[in-house]
Amino acid sequence: MSLNDPSGAHVVFVDDDLYVLDSMRRVFMHMNTPWHLEFFANPREALEYVKHQPCDAIVSDISMPEMTGFGLLAEVRARHPAAFCVLLSGDFCEADLRECEQWGYVFLEKPCSLNDVRALIEAGLEKARQKEGA
Repeated sequence: MSLNDPSGAHVVFVDDDLYVLDSMRRVFMHMNTPWHLEFFANPREALEYVKHQPCDAIVSDISMPEMTGFGLLAEVRARHPAAFCVLLSGDFCEADLRECEQWGYVFLEKPCSLNDVRALIEAGLEKARQKEGA
């Protein structure tokens, strides 16, 4: 993402629940967002992608086999420190909320409105643009 082309943000979605992932894909594709969108059911595949591609924002489930959303976002932030991170969960505890706060991740409880997710991403990307321009 650059200040000259803020619409070119790369946004990654990760959820091992294929129904949820397909819903996100359908809704976000129909929203005609100006972003480059990638969708992954496997967190390791998402991580491999962000090793070689930009990642301006990532939306991930917390509970997934092989790697938790926390583990994934830690790896993403190591490669893309300014990435805006959102964690989703339908089964969370207070410790999850505290960890989100500690790392600066946004937490949303499932089910959630994908319009709300979009608004959060837009706000996060705008905040990153403002920091970049400061």
